[in-house]
Amino acid sequence: KQRRLLIIFFLGYCSWVPVSGFGALWGVSFLQQTLHTNTINASHLCDIFWLGLGLGSIAIGVFSEYIKSHKLSMMLCFSLGLLSSLSLLFNNHLNFYISAVCLFILGCSAGAQALSFSLLKTQVSPVFFSAMSGLNNMSAIIGGACSQIIIGYLIHLFSHQHSSLVSIRHALLFI
Repeated sequence: KQRRLLIIFFLGYCSWVPVSGFGALWGVSFLQQTLHTNTINASHLCDIFWLGLGLGSIAIGVFSEYIKSHKLSMMLCFSLGLLSSLSLLFNNHLNFYISAVCLFILGCSAGAQALSFSLLKTQVSPVFFSAMSGLNNMSAIIGGACSQIIIGYLIHLFSHQHSSLVSIRHALLFI
């Protein structure tokens, strides 16, 4: 049972990395350089990521209840997150609309963090659910904080060898 809790906390940790690493910190800079656009347009694209997160958190919960499988829903979220991240990072023919779709999907996939609470509820008794929810939320926040530090370090490390766009791509691959 303890192993399952650790896995759930780890899923919460991993699901919040794109939110903190891309949505909150490096997304605008990356989109500016990738799409050769200004800060305002890049910020509007990041808004689409946040919209995806909000709608995706609700939609993945409804979908998970409909198919009666939190595990399958989590795997779907992580798979879509991986595909959209790789598309954003390594597609050299990105335009505004393809980027918007990828960012929306990435935001939706980060909604898996909400599912970690549903998984948690199935694993602990109601007496301990509040405390375990706090730990789960803390693991997500720690995941976000650590990702910002690690991505910043990787950008610094790669910037000595490559252009800034390449260094951001290498660092965001961490997400």
